[in-house]
This record gives sequence, C-alpha cells and structure tokens, in this order.
Amino acid sequence: MNKRKFLMGIDIGTTKLKAALLDYNCKIIAVEGMDLTLKSPSPGIAEIDPELWWKATKKIIGNIIRKSSITPQQITGIGLSSQGISFTLVDEKGRVLYPAISWLDTRAKNEVDFIRAKFTDKTIYHITGKRINPCYVLPKILWLKRNQKDAFKKTYKFLMSKDYLIFKMTGNFITDHTLAGGTLLYDIKKTDWSDDVLKAFSLPEGLLPEIKWSTESAGSLTTSAASYLGLVPGIPVTVGGQDQKCAAFAAGVGKKRVTISLGTASAITVLLSKPLIDRRQRIPTFPFVIKDRWVFEGVVTTSCANIEWLKGILGFEDKDIEDYLSKSSLMEGLFFYPHLQGSGSPHWNSAQKGIIYGLNLSISKTDIIRSAIEGITFEIRENIETIETIIGKIKDVILFGGGSKNRQWQKIIANVLGKDIIVSETPETAVYGAGILAGLNLGIYNSVPLGEDRVIKYNRLLSREYNLLYKRYRKIEEYLLNGGLS
Repeated sequence: MNKRKFLMGIDIGTTKLKAALLDYNCKIIAVEGMDLTLKSPSPGIAEIDPELWWKATKKIIGNIIRKSSITPQQITGIGLSSQGISFTLVDEKGRVLYPAISWLDTRAKNEVDFIRAKFTDKTIYHITGKRINPCYVLPKILWLKRNQKDAFKKTYKFLMSKDYLIFKMTGNFITDHTLAGGTLLYDIKKTDWSDDVLKAFSLPEGLLPEIKWSTESAGSLTTSAASYLGLVPGIPVTVGGQDQKCAAFAAGVGKKRVTISLGTASAITVLLSKPLIDRRQRIPTFPFVIKDRWVFEGVVTTSCANIEWLKGILGFEDKDIEDYLSKSSLMEGLFFYPHLQGSGSPHWNSAQKGIIYGLNLSISKTDIIRSAIEGITFEIRENIETIETIIGKIKDVILFGGGSKNRQWQKIIANVLGKDIIVSETPETAVYGAGILAGLNLGIYNSVPLGEDRVIKYNRLLSREYNLLYKRYRKIEEYLLNGGLS
C-alpha cells in the first residue's frame, strides 16, 4: 500500500484557479488549473460568480487525484492563496448576495471623494499603509451600501475570494492579515480592523471576518465539503495568504532582496521587520504571511494583462513572443505606457490611460509587442528605485511568475535594471507557497525550502542604452501624468 502523504495548495487567481500537490519533501507532484471568466458589462466593472471558484476547486482536485493515482486519504492538509481585494457579500448561511467584485473593478470612484470628506489621504495612509483608491475594498463596500441597498441589508459578512473558499470548506468566516491589509479597513500598526475607519462609515466590525495569520488553522474540512470535493472529512485547512505574498514567500523574498512577479499584475515586494510608512505615499505597506513581518509592495496594475490584451488585438500567441523579442532591438522612439486600468505605484492615478507613443507607418506588430514588454519593465524599475529611496540599495532581484518563463524578457529586465537577476525555477510560486504554509501549520516544515534558480547577467552596453531610453520614457510619462493630454 502507498503510504506517501501529500499537501494540497490552492490558489484563486484573477482569471485562473490552480491547485498543486506537494509531497512532504516539498516536491510538486502535480499541478492543475482551470480558467475563470470575469464579466465586464460596462467600463470599470469586473465581476465573477463566486460559485465558479468552488466548482473549479472540485474539478481540479478531482483531476489531480485521478492523474496522480493517489487516494484522498493521502492528502493530509490544504493551504490557500488568492488574489487580493476581490470580495463578495454573503448572508448568515454563506449564500452569495451579489457577484464578487474584482480588484480590477474601478466603479467606486465617487466613493473615493466620500472617503476624502472623512479622512485626509495622509491620515488614511498612516492608518492603513495604503492610498485612497477605488481598487480597494472600502470604496466598493460604500458603493454597495449606496447602490445595492437590499443586498447590503442582508449581508452577514464581506468575504474575499480565499475567505469564501475557507467558508465553503470549513463553515468558518476567516480571513488573514495579508488580505485584510489590502482593504483600507485594516490598521497596519494595530494589525486588526481599524475602529476609526469602521466608525466613520457606520460599518459594524461584525460584517468583517475574523483575522488570523497565514500559518494558522482555519478549521477542518466538513463532511459536506469533503463529500463535494471527493476528499476525507477532517483534513486541516490552513488560512494561507494573498497570492503575491505567498509567491514572494516561496520565491525567497528578504530584506534588501526584492521579488518581481510577472503575472496579470506585477508586484514588486521586499521584506520589512516593521511597518514602515512612506511619507510620500508611493509604496503601500502590507502585513506578510509570517507573523511580525511586513512588506513594501509596489504594483504595476496591469502587467501581463497588457500582453493578453495585445494578443487579442494583434493576433499572436505566448509562444510567439520570445521569437518576436529575439528578432527586434531596443525601441528607441516607441513607448508603451501600460496603464490600461490606471497607473499603480508610485503615482496612483486611476484616471491614467494606456498610451502607445511614437507610432508611425514603419512600426510593426513586433515593435509594439517589444515596446509593451519594455514599458512594463520600465514601470518595475521605477518601483524598485522608489523603494530604494526609502530603505537603501536593493541587493538581490528575484523574478518569478508566468512572464518570467520568457528568456528574452529576463534579459530585458536585467538590462533595464542594470542588475544581475535571479530567475526562480520554482513552478507555480503562489500555489506552491500555499502548500508550504499548510506544511508549516502542520509542523511538517520549519522553514521555506527554496527551489533552484538561475542567474541572468546584465549587459553593460545594453544597460547604458536602456538607461537613456528609460529617462526619455519617464520624461514623457511625467508629462502625461500631469495632464499633458487632458
């Protein structure tokens, strides 16, 4: 009889739900995923039916068990990861009252003004470590309170995506500090819901779930959930964390050691020993998946989302990108500003639009693709430079995520940053991190087992050329951000 035991990591992404099976030696045995479809009936709206998360979880767990030829009894723990600040509202029995609102949704722009009538930007930033922005949960809750009054009155809890899975699995209403930290409702220094913010908007704390640390237990798999998922009742479920934090954790983030994710969005993350507050409100501070640790996390709001958009417009596949990049050179006059959902850090301009600057009749599809890759990378560089103004020089740069598999993009990042970079060879980093958190909760691991990685060296000549291009890119962007086309 096969006595091997395994852990299951589950990650709810923006457009995909994944699960990974890990053995007790931290080796990934199998990974499965299922696409999720966001609905956008009008500009600024991005929603999804939370039941799709639950159905996808059932399907991919079944696929993993079948393809791995294991029994449900061999799975001893589940860890969870999810996109940040996407949430739904449920009644006392956990029934969904309104579609889940994605972090990409920007409907709550008027509510931002309402928040500013109660708090200054500086005050909110010092409480929460975040700027006031429509992407966060608080403005959207206020939008629901004004525009979906019946659903709001019936609401028992607001649950983010991972929290919803925790409820479906355990019957408990629990979130974690990394997700709570992205709501504008969380006191970064008190590490709890903010009494001042809740009181200002007449929001009872009871509407929000209990907060636990990412390595703590969320409960055990109920009999009904186990029956639905094809698993064994009583399996411990670990709270887990926000996907970017789980991924940075698994990739080896540290002090002076920044991680860059290349996913739908890009997070630029560095570990802190205390919750630092950027006086200029450029880089947000979050709690980390480990208790008493925090992170600075810059964000390029739409990173690979730009590439997905271009794939639909220009008609190419992921497999084509590396070939296009290898056959093109630095785009000296073409700049792609990747702000398809507004600009993230360090400028935080939700009204900013994506722009391709420098088009002429000789520009090809390949040129546009390369300029998009370079534009995303320039935004990453600006975030790292901003972080360095606060904590000093970054020593190491670690790259991971779907886009990091592109060898040509790896070289562009190294050359734009003017640094040798480490490319994490750990596959599916967020879902892997979720599995590791489950192992830490159960005492199977006592540290993060880092995978293999590769070093990509930068080219000094190309780096100097990119430095000149970056300065031109930034000069034009400053003009655009200051209303140059308004």
